[in-house]
Amino acid sequence: MNGYTVCSFQINSKKRYLVLDVVADIKNNKALLQAFMDDGSCYPFPLFFTVQLPEAELLKEAFADGLNNVKMVEGWQVEGSSENLAELIKFPYFLHSIKAHCKSEILASDIEKTLEGA
Repeated sequence: MNGYTVCSFQINSKKRYLVLDVVADIKNNKALLQAFMDDGSCYPFPLFFTVQLPEAELLKEAFADGLNNVKMVEGWQVEGSSENLAELIKFPYFLHSIKAHCKSEILASDIEKTLEGA
C-alpha cells in the first residue's frame, strides 16, 4: 500500500512545500516515509507500529508521524496546509526529482500526469 500528501508551510514570510511519500507494509506494521522538501532535500523516516492497523489508518498515522518529524528536524512551529500536487507545477525540477526518487507508484504516476498536463 502506498500514498502521498502535499503540504505547505509559511516560514519567515516564504511559502515552503513538503511532499510526504509513504509505502506501507501492513503485514509487518511498518512503513517507509520519505519527506521531500522544496529545497531538494529528502528525509527518509522508517516507521514501525506496535499495533496492527487497517490500511487507511496506517497511512494516516504515517503521514502524521512524518509531518511531526519534519517539523521537529526543521524547527518549524507552524501548522501546515494541505495542497494539491498541481500547485507544484511551478517547480518542475522539484517534481522531476521526487519522481526519480519516490517509492510510491501512485505519486510517480500523479507527477507524470501533472507534468504532461502543464
